[in-house]
Parts: sequence; C-alpha cells; structure tokens
Amino acid sequence: MTLGQKIRAARLEQRLTQEQLGGRDFTKSYISEIERDNRTPRLTTLKILARRLGRPLSYLLDGVIEDREAEALLMVGLAHFHAGSLAEAEAWFNHAVEAAADSDELLQARIELALANVEQRLGRDLRAWRRVERVLRVLTHGGDRRALIGAQACLGQSKLAAGDVASAAWTFEAALQLLSEPATDPSQAAALHCHLGIARELAGQTAEAAQAFRKALAIAEAFADSERAGAWHVEQAAAAATDGRFETAIARAGEAIAVYDTLDHKRRLAEIHWRLGDFEARAERWQEAQRHYSMSIATYGAAGCTRDVAQTLGRFVEALRGQVPPEAARAIGETALALLPNDGGASGVADDDRASRLWLRGTIQRILGRLDEARASLTESLRLFESLRRSETAKAVRRTLALLAVESNDLAAAREYLSVLWESPQPYRAPAAP
Repeated sequence: MTLGQKIRAARLEQRLTQEQLGGRDFTKSYISEIERDNRTPRLTTLKILARRLGRPLSYLLDGVIEDREAEALLMVGLAHFHAGSLAEAEAWFNHAVEAAADSDELLQARIELALANVEQRLGRDLRAWRRVERVLRVLTHGGDRRALIGAQACLGQSKLAAGDVASAAWTFEAALQLLSEPATDPSQAAALHCHLGIARELAGQTAEAAQAFRKALAIAEAFADSERAGAWHVEQAAAAATDGRFETAIARAGEAIAVYDTLDHKRRLAEIHWRLGDFEARAERWQEAQRHYSMSIATYGAAGCTRDVAQTLGRFVEALRGQVPPEAARAIGETALALLPNDGGASGVADDDRASRLWLRGTIQRILGRLDEARASLTESLRLFESLRRSETAKAVRRTLALLAVESNDLAAAREYLSVLWESPQPYRAPAAP
C-alpha cells in the first residue's frame, strides 16, 4: 500500500472529508494530490496528518524517505542573505523553488517570502509587495508565526519604500499584534518597532515616532549583550523541547551554539592580542604594544565584554605609562573606570569576581592619582582574596598597597604590608572537628 493509499484509507475510516483532514493547514486539493501519490509531504506535514487520522507516525512513515533538499537549499540561501550576498541568496532560493515543486504549500510560501525579502532589499519593492501578498494566506493558516511576522515586516517595508506611509504603518502595527511574549524573538520585535517609528516620522507624527523608537531601543538594548542573547536562545530551545516542538528546539539550540561559538572566538582573539601587547610592552616595543592593546579593546568591545575592555585599558595605561602623553593616559584610565562595574557590594556577584574587579579598579585609580579611592578598593580586594584563601593573589595586592603607601608618604603602613610579605607562609590546616 502506498503512502497516499494509507492516508486515504485512514481518512475514510475516520469519516473525514479531504477538506476536514486538511483543516486550516492544507487545502483540499493538496490532500487530494497526496492521496493520489502526486505529492510527497514533508515530515512535519505527516505528523499533523497522523495526529488527525488517529494513527501513529510510524504507520505513515513505513517505507517513506523524507526529502529535505528544498529545506536545505532554502537554509543555505538564508545564510547568504544574512551575510549580505543577495545575488547568491536569490540563486539558492530559485533552486529551492524547483526542488519544492512537490512539497507542501507552507514550505513553498516560506521560499517565496525569502525571495520577496531579496526583492525588497534590492529595491524591487512592488515585486516584493506582490510576492508577499500571494503567500500571506498560506502563512496565516500554516501556523508559522515567525514567518508570518516576517512577511508583514517585508510587506510594510515595501509599502514604505513605495511611498504608501499610512498603509505601511498599519502593516507594521498588524505585525506587532502577532508578537507573543515571552517567546517573541527580540530582534524581530525591535525591528518592527523601528520600522513603525520610521513610518510615523515620515507621516509627521513626531511623538508617536519617538515612542516607537524608544520601544525598539529598550528591546534591542536588552538583547545586545551576546551572553544574554545566547541565554535567551537556550531558554527558548528548552521550552520548545518540553512542549514537544522539536524542530523549534533544534533551531533555537543551533542559534544558541552559534552565538556562544562566535563569542568564544572573539574573546580568544582579544586575549591573544592583549597578551601580545604585554609581551611587546615588556620588550619596550611601544608601537606594537599599542597596536595589540587597541585590537584587544576593539575585539572585546565587539563581543560586548565591557569588563574585559576595562581590564585591557587598565593594562594599556599601566604598561605604556610614560610612553603616552599624561592627558591620554588619564583619558584611557577614566574610560576604563567608566566601563568597569562598581559592584563591590552588589548582590549576585561572586566574591572571586568582586575581588578581581576591585583589584583592577584600585590599580587604575592609583595610576590616575586617586590614592584614597585606590586604597579603599585594594583593601577590600585584599580582604576578599584572603577570605578565599587566594594567598598568591593576596600577596600581589599587598605589594600594590605597599607601593601606594610609599607614594602617600605613609611609611608605617608600607612597613606593615611588607612585613607580612616577608613572613614565611604557614601551611593551611583545617580546624579540628569539635
């Protein structure tokens, strides 16, 4: 028995018409094509049909090989599109159209939407407009909310470019109505509010435009941190897997891995640069040292690692002190302090992290001549390192405090810090059990 014959037999057994089996997802003609074996449905389609027919998926899958060629071509095209290679993206999407000739309507609609986005990006706004309108019905009934929102966004941008500002604003608002919290992709939500702001501004509605831009900013800023973006995708993947939405779970998990892989690579590259900066500074090759420190700062900044930017700036000032003008060193140090979180007493911050940040803050404050502030930061850092039994790090902080005391003409304090350093360290013994 063929797949089409199995579906027809199960449908008749359940006393369903072709229209009832298709429901809001598939047309009667599409079900008819499947039953006559003229169309090969995708796995997602078979899952829906199996559920409506009251049969296990294995009943329909027996002997059926899933064809994912069209889906693969679409995804490669989308990768090119996001990379800005529009000609390559369009070529891959056209190949996907050919491969999807016997696929279900939802996949075909997604490919058409991808082509519409290329058209819109290339300035072919009326063609993009027509493409989107042709697939809106299928996307509306297909249950792919993300694709439907994307279609509305593309349509709105096409209308905006064509000069139909009022209709564009209405389209963006309709798309915003489809957003559902907390599962809404923040990048999609921020883009829609931004597009709406542009439409409102062009219509002369200044207050409404400013409000839309502020909403876009609030969403975008919350998602700008790469760590937070990765965590969001992980949460969405876990929620989708729990709900049985496995394709969504796979997609979200893949995006999370991509975010974290990119972040790890940027951090590694930035660390290599600042280590080379230290090496060049010790060799007094100041120009090369400055180049590596600058590259480290830029790369950490691109990764959203403000603490690491601050740390590299601090090392930059310390290593090149005397090699750059005093006003430049001061400006760099002030920037480092502004970026470095002043969370010495904040809740939710591990003592080890707090101690390290306070040590760095105190070091920069000392370079800037803020001796009292430096002493306070370093003293608290020392206390934390000692409580954590980080003896070698505590020694380094004590040496800095001794130098600070000398610079402040407090020789008694300097001798006190040095006397502790000269003492032989006693091995740590755990207290006896009571």
